[in-house]
Amino acid sequence: MSVRTVRRRIARLMDLLAVNNRYALGVAVCRLHLVDHRPEAGATLVGAAKR
Repeated sequence: MSVRTVRRRIARLMDLLAVNNRYALGVAVCRLHLVDHRPEAGATLVGAAKR
């Protein structure tokens, strides 16, 4: 995945969650339980494609 793609995806998530910086994005994602924090899960996004 290219750097540009990652930047666009992060920007889109920030827009969707109405936050102004990446730290606030991380907080919002955690509060909404969009990240699986189990150690065996490797902190993957919920619903993310498995590889």
